[in-house]
Amino acid sequence: MAGTFAALRLRDFRILWISTFFSFLAFFMSTVVQSVVAFDLRGSNSSVGSVVAAQGLAMLLLGPFGGALADRLRKRRLIAASQSVTATVLLLLALSVATGTIRVEYLALGSLVMGATFAFLGPARQALTVDLVPSEQRGNALALTQVGHSASRVLGPAVAGLFLAWAFSRATGAYLAMAAFYTASAAGLLLLP
Repeated sequence: MAGTFAALRLRDFRILWISTFFSFLAFFMSTVVQSVVAFDLRGSNSSVGSVVAAQGLAMLLLGPFGGALADRLRKRRLIAASQSVTATVLLLLALSVATGTIRVEYLALGSLVMGATFAFLGPARQALTVDLVPSEQRGNALALTQVGHSASRVLGPAVAGLFLAWAFSRATGAYLAMAAFYTASAAGLLLLP
């Protein structure tokens, strides 16, 4: 068992792993929340498709640039900036939902911006893992990152569903929770070198 979690004994990787988990959790929550809100607004699958497609399109087009920037810029700053932009978008969407001014176009624009940040976030996070973990523990660190990714893929939609179903919270609370998760994730990066 000790070897299974060996990389988590490294303080910096542990901080990055926890930060990454919160980020992944919010990401998988957003997939559900954005889709539900889009469907609730228009009652059509095409509105859901436009919101999801905007995010995917940004990631597809900007992905190669994200990898290039991860090699040239300070990774921690790039990750924190990407997460801060995403948290801001989610706060704006929460405000729009709470005030009743939300539109599918706003959701699609928010998804486009978030997809753009994810294109830079992913490569920078992987490169930072390589920088923080000694070569003999990198395989373990990458495997543990995948465990967090897989766990958040299951937990994120479940947490989103709980927020959406909770009468006190609904979509506004879900957006605020996602923004809080991204903010916590970005703040955790301040503890890294």
